[in-house]
Amino acid sequence: MENLYIETLDGNALIPQDLVIKYHLEKGMFSPFTASKLVGENNDFPLRAEEYKNSRKESTMLSEHEEETENVMLSTSEIIDFAQGLDSHVDE
Repeated sequence: MENLYIETLDGNALIPQDLVIKYHLEKGMFSPFTASKLVGENNDFPLRAEEYKNSRKESTMLSEHEEETENVMLSTSEIIDFAQGLDSHVDE
């Protein structure tokens, strides 16, 4: 799986793989509160809507007319986890 980075003014910050999986992050998304780009290793970011849609996996939802959400809403604890690079969720 390709590494994802948050594009910032101070350079790109690596997003840990466990957080990418947990929050279903993909290249071409924007971070929810800072609206920073989520880019690939070579600073690549899908520029066109069709390129972004083509890169997405088939949806597992039943509705064919669902709206796509570009940003992800996170709870306060999830934001703290993300900022600290931790995962407070315990798998049972």
